[in-house]
Amino acid sequence: MEEIVLYLLKSGLFLSLCYGIYYIFLKKETFFKFNRYFLLTGIFLSVILPLLNFSYTVHTVSPIFNGSSILNPAKGNNTILSSLQIVLLIYFVVAFSFILNYLLSLKKARQLVSQHDFEVVNNCKITYTDQFKTSFSIFSYIFLDTEITGSTLEQRLILEHEKAHVIQKHWLDMQIAQLMRIFQWFNPIAWLYLKAIRQNHEYLADQTVLEAGNPGAVYRATLLNHSLQNQVFNLSSSFAGDNPLSRIDMMKKRASGETKKWSVVLLAPCFALIFFAFAKPSYQTLRNNVTSGQAAKVKTLPPIYMVNGIEMSSIENLDTNEIESINVFKGETAIARFGEKGKYGVIAVTLKKQL
Repeated sequence: MEEIVLYLLKSGLFLSLCYGIYYIFLKKETFFKFNRYFLLTGIFLSVILPLLNFSYTVHTVSPIFNGSSILNPAKGNNTILSSLQIVLLIYFVVAFSFILNYLLSLKKARQLVSQHDFEVVNNCKITYTDQFKTSFSIFSYIFLDTEITGSTLEQRLILEHEKAHVIQKHWLDMQIAQLMRIFQWFNPIAWLYLKAIRQNHEYLADQTVLEAGNPGAVYRATLLNHSLQNQVFNLSSSFAGDNPLSRIDMMKKRASGETKKWSVVLLAPCFALIFFAFAKPSYQTLRNNVTSGQAAKVKTLPPIYMVNGIEMSSIENLDTNEIESINVFKGETAIARFGEKGKYGVIAVTLKKQL
């Protein structure tokens, strides 16, 4: 259970770092295709990198025992376990509700598609309707509003915009981002990440329309004319449903310098810090009767374990609820009681019942 919680925490940190780099250095730049792949890469990295574990070696001169924690190990462990169980239960219940909502959205979209007839143009399926008072695309289907689109030129510009969404498969990014939001529902960055991907899709579609030779002034006017349109589905891309004013500002902006893309290399030291922060120590016990200069070179044997008077190789598999007491013997006391084999220390465990 601890591993699941730790994985979720590390995944959230990786995702937040990727979003931070995008928000600070890339959000206001005009290389939208690069931003698209960067945001997607950030999602995949936040899923894969937490699976990597690193460790570092810690040398100790002699075994260190904490009497209070050893003598009563069950109480603390049970408290932590109970807390983690509650946290994970809440996490999975909320995540499951988001999954249900996502599946219902897919079902609703499928029902909507089945209710309309589409004509196929350049691998895009297009239908004309006045049902939604807005134009939008979902997967490879385009719904063009017949009432609000106005002139033939406006209708053509809106169609080219929605075709850009479909041809560039923006819907695929949206599914990935939606699933990440479900997985990281507790992390506000996951919600902002989805919004960033959706907004970048609009920039990409706008850029495609303008690069096709369409008049920029007319296109910007069309966008303003339809600025009150609302998004139909969480899974859809609506023509003017995402901050049209910022899109107009971005259209007027000069092309950004390519050197600004190098800001992504800042992720390397940030990721390294996370790996270091979560690295696990690997302890190596050294002889306690050598000088400090020799300590790093000479290793010692581990203490022996005695369970109800019987020597054991380990006590890791013992049920803590069955332990009555634990006593630690070191030095001369251990040798006097257990002989020469006790010179590296003895951990004597008494169980409530015999083995």
